[in-house]
Amino acid sequence: MRKVIRVIFSRLTLVGLIFIAQLALLIWIIVTFSTDSIWFLASGYFISALVVIGIVYKDEIPEFKLPWIIIVLVLPGIGALIYWLFGHLKLEKKVRKKFLLEKSYTS
Repeated sequence: MRKVIRVIFSRLTLVGLIFIAQLALLIWIIVTFSTDSIWFLASGYFISALVVIGIVYKDEIPEFKLPWIIIVLVLPGIGALIYWLFGHLKLEKKVRKKFLLEKSYTS
């Protein structure tokens, strides 16, 4: 029973479900918007790629970068908007030092 629960809640299952959801969304957009969907999707992916490049080169703790990269890539276009609204929250210096200190003890 524990193995089944682990498989259900594993990262691979989560990524697979997100991939299927994104594929379903892509098919729905193509069917709904027919000719305009190509430009709509291309612009969403282009904006998402630029935002991900910006996140990667940003001077932040990598553990905070990865969730934003996943959100932006899973939700092209909308993920970039979410990052633009909420992604620039800075940690206080004291909390950042504590996080880095604890990270150095675990590695």
